This record gives sequence, C-alpha cells and structure tokens, in this order.
Amino acid sequence: SGRSAHSFILEAVERHADYEEQMRSLVKEAVEADADIDRTSEVYRADDVHAWMARLAHGTTADRPKPWRR
Repeated sequence: SGRSAHSFILEAVERHADYEEQMRSLVKEAVEADADIDRTSEVYRADDVHAWMARLAHGTTADRPKPWRR
C-alpha cells in the first residue's frame, strides 16, 4: 500500500478515538433521556413508536405518537 506502519497506527488511534467519542455521546444522551423520563414520567409504547416509524419509512407523514405516563 505504500504506507508506513506509523501511518496505520495513527489511523487506528484516530478511529478508536472517534469511536470512544461516539460512545460517550451515546451514553450521555441515554443518561439525559433517562433523567427526562424520571422528571416527566412520560414514555412511549413500543408498538406506537414502531407503527409511527413504519409510516415514516413508507413516506407517509405521521404525527408523533402520544406519550403516556407510567
């Protein structure tokens, strides 16, 4: 490939750093969502969300499902 071992190592480190950053962001978002559920007690039924997403996937405009309180 004409690349040095050093360039492969740098690329691997960059990819891993990007992955770690994405994971941190995902975990932060999940913790914030969990705190929001604790604060509002609003959640969505999975069946309602799946039906909404299926309508969107088929190009149908659809209102978001209504949350319900647990």
